[in-house]
Amino acid sequence: MKVKQVIALCIIIILVGFFTACSKGTQEPSGIKKLKVTTTLFPVYDMAKKIGMDKADISLLLPPGVEAH
Repeated sequence: MKVKQVIALCIIIILVGFFTACSKGTQEPSGIKKLKVTTTLFPVYDMAKKIGMDKADISLLLPPGVEAH
């Protein structure tokens, strides 16, 4: 009888832990940070700018008009 109670208690503890871990979180992130991306070539910069839009902070390492080589 004692063994059945221990097994039942273990199963209940595991199920409670499982269901609380799988619940949806209602907390919103305190501050959404933008992804910082630095590129060296303009074509890559332009592509990253179009993909990242307002979710990323894209910067070009070389100033405009400077040769990469």
